[in-house]
Amino acid sequence: MRAGVPFQRILEPSERMELEFVDLRSDADALETARKLIRERVTRPFDLELDTSFRVSLFQVAQDEHVLLFLYHHIVIDEWSNGVLIAEFGELYASLVEGRPSVLRAPAIQFADFAIWEAEEADSERHAAGLKFWGDYLLGVDPRITWPFGNETTEGHGRTEHVSFKWSAETSNAIRAMARQNDHSDFVVIYALTSACLCRYTGDRDLVIAVPATTRERAELQTLIGFLLNT
Repeated sequence: MRAGVPFQRILEPSERMELEFVDLRSDADALETARKLIRERVTRPFDLELDTSFRVSLFQVAQDEHVLLFLYHHIVIDEWSNGVLIAEFGELYASLVEGRPSVLRAPAIQFADFAIWEAEEADSERHAAGLKFWGDYLLGVDPRITWPFGNETTEGHGRTEHVSFKWSAETSNAIRAMARQNDHSDFVVIYALTSACLCRYTGDRDLVIAVPATTRERAELQTLIGFLLNT
């Protein structure tokens, strides 16, 4: 922050990120100790004014066994990037172990290039027209959902939950078949099912359901690490 205004500082090549190394080989329950230390680090908040937004810890739990922790603030990485990071790290590790050159190529662009494109898009007439269209389209829509359970959601308040479940292979195949039949993605079908369920349980017919969308339309953005989400 400078005078209360956020700003970006790009590290110089000489400013290397520190790797935390913890030797637990003398610990009788090294793996459980590593899990405890990881939980402590995961719950430690980031101070973006003072900290780096990416932390790496390496725990040695045996002579030939290690646990590697990548910990980063969501401001610098999204779920897609996580897959890219792990894949590239795995390739670099394998190339060193096997004594061969890495197959990775230098990035075609940097995140700074993407940031410039986004800034230009935000100032464009197309962006302004899109904001106006959706502003007019959603004008007067109540963002609150009335549940039959006696609780009403309010903007910016309330408790959230994360529920995990698995569909059967039969259900998954049916969703894929419906998506292909209607020339849509699986996501669109699942989104429609979610909307139908909410309408059924709430009795509402005008629902505002927001989903984050990736902004990786360009081919060179597919392997770029960074926060490339429109939320």
